[in-house]
Amino acid sequence: RLGDEKAVIAADNFFLRASVEMLTQRAIDGIQTAENQTSADCESSTREMEGYQQMVREKEKKIAELSDQIQAQEAVINQLMEQVTSQATAVSSADELGKAVMEVVNLRRRVNEAEDEKQKAFARVL
Repeated sequence: RLGDEKAVIAADNFFLRASVEMLTQRAIDGIQTAENQTSADCESSTREMEGYQQMVREKEKKIAELSDQIQAQEAVINQLMEQVTSQATAVSSADELGKAVMEVVNLRRRVNEAEDEKQKAFARVL
């Protein structure tokens, strides 16, 4: 009878050890799977973040280019305004006044066109 109980206990011990080993292996496999998934998720997130950073760099570059264009347009506007002022002060006779008025009108039109280009550049920046 004692021998039977020992055999039952030995069988139970064998079964329990096998169960513990199986559960341990499942836990290890689960942990490895989770680690692999976490690593893949991190890599994916890193690639996505790098993509966003590249887009930001490209937008910043475009903004700088447009800013340069705006500054160039402002320089043209300032030059045209100086020409308008210069033409207005240089007029001394009625004939010259008529010619100067027409030139001022043309310069003003160019100023307006340059101003429109400046506004378009601002709109592209935004």
